[in-house]
Amino acid sequence: MRAFLLILALTSAPLPAAADCLAFAPRAHLSGVLVRETFPGPPNFESIAAGDQAQTYFLLRLPSPICVEGDPEISPGSKQVDEIQLVFEDPGMFARYRPLLGKSVVVDGAWLSAISASHRTPMLLTHVSIDRAG
Repeated sequence: MRAFLLILALTSAPLPAAADCLAFAPRAHLSGVLVRETFPGPPNFESIAAGDQAQTYFLLRLPSPICVEGDPEISPGSKQVDEIQLVFEDPGMFARYRPLLGKSVVVDGAWLSAISASHRTPMLLTHVSIDRAG
């Protein structure tokens, strides 16, 4: 019976508390793999095959999920972040970082909480710089 209770306690552990989450600080410094994904966009954000515009983004795929505090004025954050959409201010940044797709990278950027249908992950990074890891 004690073994069962221990297993139950281990498998039903709560998600990390705010103290275990990354702060919604001005800058984040994260490692992962740079990937490119295409999603359905306007007008319905449902299906490219049905006529929605294709929207392609670069994402940082993390090695394991993290917890991130949200912007206190916009969102509570997210407890299981495993991918982070990268927001480029200059369209030329896609070409600049394309050679790093599929590679381990380190990304530095400013947190942004998802606030629109074009935001594909709960937390995003803007004003990013990307370097190959190692």
